[in-house]
Amino acid sequence: MKNLFIFVFLNVILTNVNLKAQCGFKNIEIDSCCITVEVLENEYPRWSVKIDTLTTIWSMDLDSNRFTYCFDTKDSFELELIYYNEFGFPGCGASQWVNIEEICVIDTPCIQYLCWEMLGGCCELDTIKAFEIEVNGVPITIPIGPQYVAGAYNWLASTMVSILESYSYVGLLESETEYIDCKKGGITPIPGFYFLNSSVRINAISGVVNCAGPGDPPEWKDTQVNFLQFPEGCFE
Repeated sequence: MKNLFIFVFLNVILTNVNLKAQCGFKNIEIDSCCITVEVLENEYPRWSVKIDTLTTIWSMDLDSNRFTYCFDTKDSFELELIYYNEFGFPGCGASQWVNIEEICVIDTPCIQYLCWEMLGGCCELDTIKAFEIEVNGVPITIPIGPQYVAGAYNWLASTMVSILESYSYVGLLESETEYIDCKKGGITPIPGFYFLNSSVRINAISGVVNCAGPGDPPEWKDTQVNFLQFPEGCFE
């Protein structure tokens, strides 16, 4: 019985030593502004690698224990690896500093956009009247209404694309993008009109808003909402 206890005790110690020996980075390669990281496999079902205050790589989002990450800043970064058990509690981990001496030039698309909430501003958008674009430096105003717009996001999106296509438009319209967040009141995500790499300059939408308070008679005002550019001035 004593020998059995000693065997079990030693087996537990050896298992823990083996587990800890496998906690860490298997390999880290630095190629210019990018790193390729491979994490050691062990009995922990998941792990995370924190790269900076805004970026953490999670194993659940990957198909393997290997990933590549590219930096847009020259600096030294501490990679912090943490393994987690099946209940989500942290186990062992490791850290490793990497020195990035080059900056990755990220090919950011030119985006002309406005958020759905921007159309009304502080007032309530009632109707859309015109779409203003610029082709080869020539401003063009296209009447598209008046059209009642409450809940008419899809209608307005398809209408704008149809107009642009009549001017040999090349580009892509998305309702969301990783580069910009449209949020109602700065909290709730809402759709936007994001024109990516458009061959036509998109200037504005004009319409009518109601600026009356609740229960007051309507107070109609003409409005024009200009499209923004990201990065700023990218279409100039």
